[in-house]
Amino acid sequence: VIEVLGNKDEANVDLMSIVKSHGLRENFSKKVKKEAVFIEKDLDLSKVKNREDFRDLFTVTIDGRDSKDFDDAISIEKDNGDYILYVHIADVSHYVKEKSEIDKEAYKRGNSTYLYNLVIPMLPEELSNGICSLNPDKNRLSLSLKMKINDMGKVVDYKIYKAIISSNYRLIYDDVNDYIDGNKKVYDDEVLLEKLDLFNELYKILKKKREKRGSIDFNFTESQIDVNSQGEVLNISLFERGSANKMIEEFMLISNETIASLFAFMDFPSIYRIHEKPKEEKVESFKNILNTLGYNIKEKELHPKDFQDILKQISGKDDESLINMLMLRTMRKAKYTNYTDMHFGLATKYYTHFTAPIRRYPDLIVHRLVKDFVDNKLENINQTSLENKLSKFAEHLSITERNSEECERDVEDLYKCKYMKKFIGEKFEGIISSITDFGIFVESIRLSSSLISS
Repeated sequence: VIEVLGNKDEANVDLMSIVKSHGLRENFSKKVKKEAVFIEKDLDLSKVKNREDFRDLFTVTIDGRDSKDFDDAISIEKDNGDYILYVHIADVSHYVKEKSEIDKEAYKRGNSTYLYNLVIPMLPEELSNGICSLNPDKNRLSLSLKMKINDMGKVVDYKIYKAIISSNYRLIYDDVNDYIDGNKKVYDDEVLLEKLDLFNELYKILKKKREKRGSIDFNFTESQIDVNSQGEVLNISLFERGSANKMIEEFMLISNETIASLFAFMDFPSIYRIHEKPKEEKVESFKNILNTLGYNIKEKELHPKDFQDILKQISGKDDESLINMLMLRTMRKAKYTNYTDMHFGLATKYYTHFTAPIRRYPDLIVHRLVKDFVDNKLENINQTSLENKLSKFAEHLSITERNSEECERDVEDLYKCKYMKKFIGEKFEGIISSITDFGIFVESIRLSSSLISS
């Protein structure tokens, strides 16, 4: 016996058994905690040197209502017909030094894991919710990407700064959605409303450009599971992604592409996020099913735009959910590499992860390389040695990501089963979405969430 988790009826003991089964590290060691104690609580401006001061820029964060770690903030201006978009990312690498105890632990974890009523963070709270988090009206260090984007959505110029910022507002997705989608005047600040209108304009331009090149947007129903601190499931509902959620995603995508292209064009080693094209036999199987369902797919080889066209064809139809699921299973899993390759799902040549260093270690690696670029230190780095190190990093971080995803899926299944216990004996109408050797997957129409039964 390594550890006793508790009585089977104790709060969250079932959750912790899943966490343990995936080998996730929920507690920080004494060495990590000791380092975290000495991290500054507030930014000492007297120690800030060689930083661009962006505190006069009108800056906001937009996150979920329950979010506590804010690793990205945005600003916008208009320059004639062009948009000047600033994406400010928390400068985690300033506080997390290579080979420190916090850094070594963050690398082992690879990423944060979100389990509804429990978060297993990559970094100690002093960093993730403290000095690194871009809280409103607080001076914070950032890596800021300034992009000049034309009315066709093309980045015509960009520059990266080591900066200092102060966010004006901590905005919530639901409120911004009410303003953008519902035309409700949620805010009184006219400057804020003007900026939100500009953000929305640019979002639509970037979205249109991405759709034009064939980026695939799956239309899945996601579950919103409300769980209290005792692990009791209060409600399951549909999670709605409004325009504000999609807008922030769009700004993060263009930032990640821009940073990836920087290192790709220099032919300098970096971490990339790739998504290889599907295997031929899987595509052939998918096409056969589509043809059986009455969709005439004649193309021999399917490109991202072809998959996008299929999603448009099935939009709103009875078999939309089924075909979305089948298409996803046709795809390969995205992964981290130390070499460039296309991202099939996004239909882009170069892609990386740069925008979430509080919760993803690959972003932290990219930040360190970006800062070396800004400081003109890349020429001092042995590229062969770096490439070998990045190859090892990429493999490890792809594994930790998959492990975390599997744990999140298992916890989702657990909470859905716990919720359904109260409905034993009742009848539900549902759609069988998959049959396996251990049972069937049923999507319940009434509850609008994926449930599993054997």
